[in-house]
Amino acid sequence: MQPDRTRCTQCGGTMETGFILDYASGGRVLVSTWAAGGPQKHWWGGLKNATRRVLTDQCTACGYLKSYANTLVDKRGVNS
Repeated sequence: MQPDRTRCTQCGGTMETGFILDYASGGRVLVSTWAAGGPQKHWWGGLKNATRRVLTDQCTACGYLKSYANTLVDKRGVNS
């Protein structure tokens, strides 16, 4: 059974879905991602881990944040 993501577990307020901005070099703004295990280096540099986009709910009453690893994303950042 899925938890009720519409109610805050801390105060019972209403949760609003959003995401945390991840600022990259060059002023690019990305969506945070989550990867299982430790970093796996690719032979040409960078990482080769499969990741999931992170969605974050915020309580409109108390400000509590709760994050969820959502859609699976491949190494190029494309939903799969």
